[in-house]
Amino acid sequence: QGADEAEVFVRTSRQLSVEVSCRETDTLERSDSVGYSVRVFKHKRLGFSYSTDPAEIIMVAKQAVESSRFAEPDEFNTLPSKGSESAVRIYDTNVASLSEKEAIRLILSMEQAALDQDSLIKKTRSATGSFRSSSTRILNSKGLDAAFSATSCSGSIMAVAMDAVESQMAWEYDGS
Repeated sequence: QGADEAEVFVRTSRQLSVEVSCRETDTLERSDSVGYSVRVFKHKRLGFSYSTDPAEIIMVAKQAVESSRFAEPDEFNTLPSKGSESAVRIYDTNVASLSEKEAIRLILSMEQAALDQDSLIKKTRSATGSFRSSSTRILNSKGLDAAFSATSCSGSIMAVAMDAVESQMAWEYDGS
């Protein structure tokens, strides 16, 4: 589309989310998504555009080039060249292959652990978990072709402690 340099960033992801309360599943959601961006440099001016529809790639590329017209030129604007990939591992097959049944079991066990912590903890308002896997690929006109997969998990719980006089809520969250 007339750019001096161009790069495409593509990410697909899958997410499984579970919410339980009072030892029952309230919510179970699974979603898949895809998104991509085009970054260009034309006359050392940066242009960018994004979409979630693969059929729009030509329009996205045109918009990236068009948006570069409104950026200030910068002599240091350039894309990275082909290089070595990082050896950092951020992908866990156990998370990526987690079934809905196992995800529900994990969040129910988190809720039960909170209830077992102290006899004053009478219920939970909610216990939630999210399990995500994604794949990313970056290609550019300077020969860069890098790809990696990643997984993440998060969980939160809100517990209610009660005695004869009052009740208190506490909340905890963790992610990895």
